[in-house]
Amino acid sequence: MVKHCGGLPLAVVVLGGLLATKEALNELTLLTQLLGCPELHKLLIKGTIGKLPEHTHLSSSVTQLSLYRSELEEDPMATLEKLPNFNLLELVTDIFAGEEIVCSAKGFPQLKRLVLINLSNLQKWRMDKGAMPNLSTLTIFSCARLQRLPEGLKFVTNLQVLTIGNMPNEFTEKIRIVDGKEGEDFDRLPTHPFHHLLVK
Repeated sequence: MVKHCGGLPLAVVVLGGLLATKEALNELTLLTQLLGCPELHKLLIKGTIGKLPEHTHLSSSVTQLSLYRSELEEDPMATLEKLPNFNLLELVTDIFAGEEIVCSAKGFPQLKRLVLINLSNLQKWRMDKGAMPNLSTLTIFSCARLQRLPEGLKFVTNLQVLTIGNMPNEFTEKIRIVDGKEGEDFDRLPTHPFHHLLVK
């Protein structure tokens, strides 16, 4: 139990599967208290947590969050996009049991870097116009079932670096120019100059 958080030695708190028991999943007590801590800025969570607390329990001081193998039952974007000062989000390996994530308009207002790695269930990503307006770096790696980039990405005028690696040919061909012909999703890329890296 966390009675207070003023004595945390570091801004980064690591949970190595501490929330994997049914009791912890039902109550979310520890995670709720940690994410509500006004002194917390960076958090790395490894292991199953099942469910995130409601956004009203999350401290606006949190700026960076990394989730590994969380096995969340619901789309985490619906909660995390409401954090006003978020600038870094990393979602790595079996984060979400569902097939679609949704980023709504005005969501993630300060997010600058988003990393999606090895999300084996992810097939669709919807990004509404106005979502992630300050996103500058996007990395997508080993999301084998993701069908295409979100259409709303073309409205992200601050994007500077897009890195796509170890993705199926069906995905990458949609955003390539081959023999002067644009792929079917090429118009989903921002029109301003940016670094577009395709890594095999």
